[in-house]
Amino acid sequence: MAGRAALGGNHAPDVAVLGSLTEVDVRFLKPAEVRNKSYIEYELPYTQQEAMTESGVLKGETLVVGVNTDAYKRAAVVPLRWGAPRIIVLDRGLFAALGENLDQEMFPAARLWRYRFDPEVDLVVSFCRPDEEYRKGANQTRDRIVVGLADRLVAPYTRPKGTMATLAARAASLGRPVQMGASLDEN
Repeated sequence: MAGRAALGGNHAPDVAVLGSLTEVDVRFLKPAEVRNKSYIEYELPYTQQEAMTESGVLKGETLVVGVNTDAYKRAAVVPLRWGAPRIIVLDRGLFAALGENLDQEMFPAARLWRYRFDPEVDLVVSFCRPDEEYRKGANQTRDRIVVGLADRLVAPYTRPKGTMATLAARAASLGRPVQMGASLDEN
C-alpha cells in the first residue's frame, strides 16, 4: 500500500518510518552541514566529505543523513553509487519530502542512479505530521535523531557551539567514536 492511505491520513505520529527495516546496521553519521560557505570555497573539503562517506559505505556501514543542506545532499548520494542503504532523517513530513505517492527521490543528484525513492533499500524517519513542511527548530530535533541513530559520528565541519558540535561533544563524553574536523570559524 503506497501513499496517504498507507499512513492512514495526516495524523501526527511520534515517529513515522518508511522503507526497509531489515538488516539495517546503523554505524555511520553524515558529515555535519556546512553553513554560510559557497561551494567554490569548499570544493576540496566536499571531495574529502564524499571520500569519508564512501569509506564508511565500503566498510558496510549505513549512512544516517538529513536532507536539506548541500553537505547532506552530497553525502546522501554516495551510498547510491554502491547500491548501499541509507537512513534519511527528515525535518518535515513524509508527504512533504517524498510526494503524494511517497516515491519521489529527495536528492536531484541521486537521479543519476535512480529516479524514485526505493523503500526496499532506504529507510526514512520523520517526527513531523505527514504533510508538515519545515518548521523552526526542526533541524535541531532532526540532528539529535541522526546522532542518536549513529554508532559513529563523523563531522568534518561544524559551527563552534552549534547543534552538531554540541551533539558531537556529548557523544564523545558517552564513549562513542567521534571524528571531528575543522570548525567553520577556522576556515
